[in-house]
Amino acid sequence: MLAVLALARHYHFVADNPLWLLLGTMVVTQLCTTAIAVTYPPHGEAKPRLLLTAQIVLIGVCVYANGWGALLAVGFVFAAATAIHSDGSKYALWAMACTALTVAAGELSIALGWVKTMIAEPEGHGLAVLEVAGVCAVI
Repeated sequence: MLAVLALARHYHFVADNPLWLLLGTMVVTQLCTTAIAVTYPPHGEAKPRLLLTAQIVLIGVCVYANGWGALLAVGFVFAAATAIHSDGSKYALWAMACTALTVAAGELSIALGWVKTMIAEPEGHGLAVLEVAGVCAVI
């Protein structure tokens, strides 16, 4: 994993954030996703809003830590589709709200300089608004 991240940084596929941030984010995301999948089975007595929120936030953290901004917002659609498939469309609005808040938090972290991005500002912020609108329309 470290070699892949080093190559991705070398060829400018990810932002020039510290390597520990990139690797740590991916490891923590994988561990959290596995823990959520084990703790909350898809057709059990799960807490679907908690599961959906956690998945969307984890996708957002991973995407923004790599510097891709809102470009990979389609990941939010996959998380929402899984929740809607197993628990019904009553969680569509929740998925849209979580997506919008996650992208807003990511764009704020870029604006404050906490993470670097590969998309120039302010175009990146405008693109994020369009991505959220598109994701919400798809959901």
